[in-house]
Amino acid sequence: MFVLNDVRRDARVLREAATLVSAGHEVTVIGRPTDTASIVEERETRDGFEIRRVPVPGRFRRSLLAAGGGRGTVGSARAERLGIRRRGPSTVIRAAVGGARLVAGLPLIGGFARGLDLLVRWRLGTVAWGEAAALAAPAADIWHGHDLTGMPAAMAARRRHGGRLVFDAHELFLDAGDTATRPGWARALLRRIERRAIAEADAVVTVNDGLAAELRRFARPRRMVVVHNAPPAPPASATAGSLRKASPLRAAAGVPADAPLALYHGSFAPGRGVEVLAAAIREPGLETVHAIFLGAGSGQTALEAAAADPVHGGRIHVLPPVDPSEVGAWVAGADVGVMPIAPTTRNHRLSTPNKLFECLAAGVPVVASDFPGIREIVAGTPPAPLGILVDPSDVADVARGIRELLVMEPEAVAALRRRCLAAARDRWSWERESAGLVALYADLAPKAGTTPEAQRVTFVLPSSGEFDSRARRMATSLAERGHDVLVIARQEPGLPEVEPLAPGAILRRVDAGAAVPATPADARGPGRVVRETLRIARTALRTRVQAAAARDADRPAGLYHAMGFLALPVAIDLARRARAPFVYDARDLYAEGNNVARLPRPLRAVFARRERSWARRAAAVLTVNEGLAGELARRLGIDRPAVVLNAQAAWTPPDPPPDRLRDELVLPPMTPLILYHGGFMRDRGLPELVAAMRTPGLEAAHLVLLGDGPIAAELAHLADAPDLGDRVHLLPPVPPSELLEWVASADVGVMPNQPRTINERLSTPNKLFECLAAGTPVVSSDFPERRRIILEDPDGPLGAVCDPTRPEAIGAAVRSILELDPTARADLRARCRRAAAARYDWDAQLQVLLRVYGRVTGRSW
Repeated sequence: MFVLNDVRRDARVLREAATLVSAGHEVTVIGRPTDTASIVEERETRDGFEIRRVPVPGRFRRSLLAAGGGRGTVGSARAERLGIRRRGPSTVIRAAVGGARLVAGLPLIGGFARGLDLLVRWRLGTVAWGEAAALAAPAADIWHGHDLTGMPAAMAARRRHGGRLVFDAHELFLDAGDTATRPGWARALLRRIERRAIAEADAVVTVNDGLAAELRRFARPRRMVVVHNAPPAPPASATAGSLRKASPLRAAAGVPADAPLALYHGSFAPGRGVEVLAAAIREPGLETVHAIFLGAGSGQTALEAAAADPVHGGRIHVLPPVDPSEVGAWVAGADVGVMPIAPTTRNHRLSTPNKLFECLAAGVPVVASDFPGIREIVAGTPPAPLGILVDPSDVADVARGIRELLVMEPEAVAALRRRCLAAARDRWSWERESAGLVALYADLAPKAGTTPEAQRVTFVLPSSGEFDSRARRMATSLAERGHDVLVIARQEPGLPEVEPLAPGAILRRVDAGAAVPATPADARGPGRVVRETLRIARTALRTRVQAAAARDADRPAGLYHAMGFLALPVAIDLARRARAPFVYDARDLYAEGNNVARLPRPLRAVFARRERSWARRAAAVLTVNEGLAGELARRLGIDRPAVVLNAQAAWTPPDPPPDRLRDELVLPPMTPLILYHGGFMRDRGLPELVAAMRTPGLEAAHLVLLGDGPIAAELAHLADAPDLGDRVHLLPPVPPSELLEWVASADVGVMPNQPRTINERLSTPNKLFECLAAGTPVVSSDFPERRRIILEDPDGPLGAVCDPTRPEAIGAAVRSILELDPTARADLRARCRRAAAARYDWDAQLQVLLRVYGRVTGRSW
């Protein structure tokens, strides 16, 4: 479960989690620290489930929220009461937030500023925390987002791990609180996000029938479950009198036992009617009534001022909130529960507040707003009535309701309190309400003993597939589950036509015409553009040849999987002939690729339009990380693609672990080794990496470049430089089945891709996850997705990032790892392996893939 609060007093979240634990589920609740400036993750065990409080990521975001620029920020006064020592935001950020508030109050531009503020808070607060929370979450079968603010985390976790998705709408988010006052254009943007969340959810849970009807009006939930916020039923032996006598409420407030007492408990937020109750006790007939306000919120200062005002004669008392498990005992001490919620928003008009059910369970009659949902409970449910309905905007009418209950004869009061208890036991109890939640989870959770249906799937590759670890991993994993898998790749000289990958998985290479030579690396100017245009045209013709040959190699499948843009036309052709769906695995932005990106803009636009058209025809789109998913969704005009990381299967090194690199190079056992493995391409930063070996402090280290590619000759020349002293070595690629043994024998894995294209800046290469699985710390370009993985791991850094354009920066980052003492280095390697197993394990990614397949085909995979 994900909820954007500290989970200390959220009764619904705590109650649902405990109930699901009792039903046999293992539950983790992920919230945030009470202090938004905190950088420490907190853990707590409660009622059989774990609560993890994940900090808001990034110093700037934390400072912004601490300065007041975020939903859910803890105010200074409340922070002091809670004993939080807040870290002060910078003067610049405080000034910026203060300036934004001034602008928001101006005519004309104020509305725009308030709308922009809402969206900035959503992106920098809600979404940023959601990404961090999803990363910290353990693998699960079901992801439960509480309120719209919990859904970015739940959706990101589902994309990462697979599983089912539940949206728990506690309210109409865009019609609640401060958000309801924001400009319509800004709220409309968030409404689109809300619709998407509902569309993606396997089920929507909400708090009453009115909210359910409203959610159905503007979205189309697949399944709706109503779970009212009722507390557990009072014990059969409990009476209103016994509960009242045991209540600590009057003693805490200093109210005499015989004084009439009206209670408001909950949030002191605008529109909740706290000021109405404070005014009502000054009305005729209520001169002896005491009003207690039990809770906290933005209206607290005004209430405390009212309590000190002599006009109230010391009859207003403000008490801090209590633990959700103790609320019932405190409420039972009141004579009347008052909840004059104002009809200021649609959310308020449709509400059935927690406090209503808590009063009934304590045997306390209510004075409540005459809204449809509240009316059904107070006046429409036998045994009724359970209190008085009033116009919450009329202080005199609220006072009338209180007075009518307080002047009743003792026998009538006792009967009314018995009716409240009976209603709580027989109808409005958590035991009854939670049955729908438990039934929902019984349906959503995987059933023990279920097996997938054996199905056929065909992968189409635009390459020979010799080193395509992603396609091989997917194909073999599916075959191990009993599916019939065919991989169609391109024939290249020296490779077999048929290659068994695993029992049930075969790779067939088909003729695609003569190979197209790469444009010379040193080509420049208009000549390069002409050569590259002709090369791409010949590649497209080669795709046509492959499509014709693929028809003969294929057997009709239930699903086709295109691995990259150039595989799309072949996969589309085969899928059309088999009358089957196809999915598009977009590993990058094709129009921004190294070759296409160098073409004139009109030619690049042709590729972009074609990719957009094909992607929209796909039954689903996959990609390799969250950054690319967002960019693909924006550029292609599609729903956000599912993310299947290029993670590795769990790997246990041989015992004793082989020292492949040092043995191959005949180096002493303790020689520091730096490794790059993969393609020798222009933008991979390999010349810069070779130059980094001249960094002071790396004189004893050796660099291994393990792979092949078009700049191999240039790298060999650079490696022969006399001042490098034969410390740079080029080795050919190794079989994928042996790769991790080679990677594990390095001290540092380096991947200094150059930031020349957006594809490079968004990339999370296979080698990153291969290093983590092998327990090899990494040094990488400082790109957003890589920084998140390497530096923001919940257990601590997994290496270092650097400016890849500066050899000295690469060298310094490498040295920072090589210079660790043996204990710290061993801890770092163990941390890399733990992260690979907990967050970047292939089994979790496979579940995402299977879920996509299941959604596309409507069958169990």
